Amino acid sequence: MTTLSLAATLIALQASSLTVTQMPQTAQAWATAARKDVEAAYQLTKENHPGIYDPQNPGFILQLDKARDDAIAMSQQVTEANGYMAVIAKFSTLLQDGHAGAFNTLPESFTTIRWPGFNASWRGNGLWVFRSDLPEVPKGAQILACDGIAIEDLIKQRVFQYRGLQDVPGQWWSLAGDVMTDNQNPFLNTLNACEIRINGNTKKIRLQWTVRPEEGWQWRRESKFGDRLPIGMRWITPEMAWIALPNFTPDQDQIKLYEQMLDQIKSEREKLLQSRMIVIDLRHNQGGYGSWAVRTDRKSTRLN
Repeated sequence: MTTLSLAATLIALQASSLTVTQMPQTAQAWATAARKDVEAAYQLTKENHPGIYDPQNPGFILQLDKARDDAIAMSQQVTEANGYMAVIAKFSTLLQDGHAGAFNTLPESFTTIRWPGFNASWRGNGLWVFRSDLPEVPKGAQILACDGIAIEDLIKQRVFQYRGLQDVPGQWWSLAGDVMTDNQNPFLNTLNACEIRINGNTKKIRLQWTVRPEEGWQWRRESKFGDRLPIGMRWITPEMAWIALPNFTPDQDQIKLYEQMLDQIKSEREKLLQSRMIVIDLRHNQGGYGSWAVRTDRKSTRLN
């Protein structure tokens, strides 16, 4: 059976038991580990991924070959852990599969995440300052470009080349703001300056990168997931219902909330069918048991 040689996972394979002393100790060793793990991830994917056998997806094997070839070419430039992580991320990103891929399990101590003193989020068709520690970069400022590159192009280059699904709008909501993050990827230059627009006026700001504090991490979570409402249904207006489903892997207390919500939906079903709008709020929902979504849908529509 093929296994990944160092600290990557494919589907459910785990290598997290490795200690720091077992990690590569030289630049050449890191490059070798990256190449071997890409080759192992390629073989595991080829042997197990349904795309290989899908007649509706004849291009998958070519896509898999490209992911391997591009990642192995990158591995020749790897000299340390951050380069290794970038190569593994590149392989998975080129697959463009939201559920399968190779993912490193290196200890968090191997990299330091830095920020410029503010968090950003993509909303509509632009990147905006979500929260800021800097008085000169207020919340709500629009980030137009950095180092002379338009912000949308920059996000495609710096974020979606290494993670996510560029063609999925929701991925822009949750990931695009990471363009204003420095995760020490050696294949990317550190950004120096950005152009921002405040109240119609444009100005240039120099970026000062420091270790992201816990407050910055919290702001990132808030910008990615938005507000978290409890499981349940409520009427925002007499003609608009709001159904919050933040979790499809509920614990016992949350199951009770689901049952209460389903009872409410059943009792108010006619009102729902006559309503102008039903909002299904999936913020914070990271998947799980789809049966909860099916049951909610059947209770609130004409399917039953």
